[in-house]
Amino acid sequence: MEITKYLAAAATGVAIVAALPTAASAHRSYERCGGTTVDRSAPVIARASVFVRASEDLTWRMHTAIDEWETWIPEIVPARQSTPGPLRPGSVFDWSPQNMTVTSTVTKVEPRRCTAWAAPVNGIDGVHLFTFEKVRGGVVVTTEESWAGKPVQADVPGFQKLLQTGLDDWVGRFKEVAERGGPARNEVRRTPRIVGDWLRYWNAGDGKRLGSLFTPDGRYTDHSAGVTFTGPAGVAQWVATTVGGVDDVHGDLRQVHRYGDRIVLGWTFSGHVKGAPSAFRLPAVTVLQLRGNRVVSNDDYYSHADLLARSGLPADWKPPAN
Repeated sequence: MEITKYLAAAATGVAIVAALPTAASAHRSYERCGGTTVDRSAPVIARASVFVRASEDLTWRMHTAIDEWETWIPEIVPARQSTPGPLRPGSVFDWSPQNMTVTSTVTKVEPRRCTAWAAPVNGIDGVHLFTFEKVRGGVVVTTEESWAGKPVQADVPGFQKLLQTGLDDWVGRFKEVAERGGPARNEVRRTPRIVGDWLRYWNAGDGKRLGSLFTPDGRYTDHSAGVTFTGPAGVAQWVATTVGGVDDVHGDLRQVHRYGDRIVLGWTFSGHVKGAPSAFRLPAVTVLQLRGNRVVSNDDYYSHADLLARSGLPADWKPPAN
């Protein structure tokens, strides 16, 4: 199986205003964030903006509570703030956009108005800006990001598309969750039966029973591994492949959030890649989309780079061919 370098962000189906930044929009962001802006000379700059029918307090809290990002945007898991207290200039946090592990340092915070942080990774110099504008009936949330560096110069169109897709999905998911009242209101106290079964069958390595939770056209995607399996038999095949390459596969459930027919699981993924020097244990998020009492889609998100590092394996490691 080929290990993909980037995470394919999940489609949200929410209408978004997204475009390359114009001079006017760039100037508005510059003014709104006290003169802070992205790198205007960078070869790749993307922007996305959306109207959110929610309060200033809710939108700001969702944006700045970094440790809670996994409850509403699992595509960037894990995300953890390493400096205590409210987000402020100098705050440091780790996150995983597009399946790249990034350590960001906050450079600007104006409460309920804007944030900016540096996002350097793999030779890419990123600058990420968010602005919040209160308008009648809600808040306009805008994000803008620039990418520079040798990897970007080598494929400007590819990186432009990658970055724009990521920002579009981010603001789309933000709108969807904020307009439902935010992630905190969706946390469930009692674990749904299908979640308990899903975790129990995975921990038992029972692919057949895990597959029985899926519809005939149900899809299981592991975004870190870059693979998708379809139907109960396909799910069983993926379980067999995983337990064949990883000893002691185990998941520990940490939290569950429900949004109608979509359930978001925060859990800890552990195991020992065969032949690796060390076992691994890392945060993961799974999104289950239901149709009735069956799973129609299952999307797993975790940092593959983190898994390799904790396993003591090189960053370019690939599983041996069968």
